[in-house]
Amino acid sequence: MKVICRVKVTPSTDAIIPPFSSKVGKTLLGGTKLNVSISPLWDGKKYLFKAGDVPLPMTVYAGDDYWFRIGGDEKDVARAITSLRETKVFNTWWHVRDVEVNQVENVPSDAKKMVVETMTPAILPDPFNPKRERGSPTNS
Repeated sequence: MKVICRVKVTPSTDAIIPPFSSKVGKTLLGGTKLNVSISPLWDGKKYLFKAGDVPLPMTVYAGDDYWFRIGGDEKDVARAITSLRETKVFNTWWHVRDVEVNQVENVPSDAKKMVVETMTPAILPDPFNPKRERGSPTNS
């Protein structure tokens, strides 16, 4: 069964975070190597990631709530959240406020092709051509 876990966290002080805010969630999960997907931080209105050459740093604010999601197989997500801990990441302590787990409905079990559009700069490996180097053009 596939699940999505939503984790609410709060920084103790204002802090500048990296362009890929999912590093906060990954660090709070102890740098998990499990087969789970971890989203960027979400501030209640938008996901926090730096697009393009925006010169301003990304800042999180003390006491504000932020969320990130962990998705994957039920057992992998359960193992990931057992390693969830409050810790200092990017010069502020992050406090875990809430964890919510929901089952994903209507996952196609016989899907052969799925189109995914990402909002972050991502280089996704081709699962059907694992030898191709990252970032190289396809031979279609």
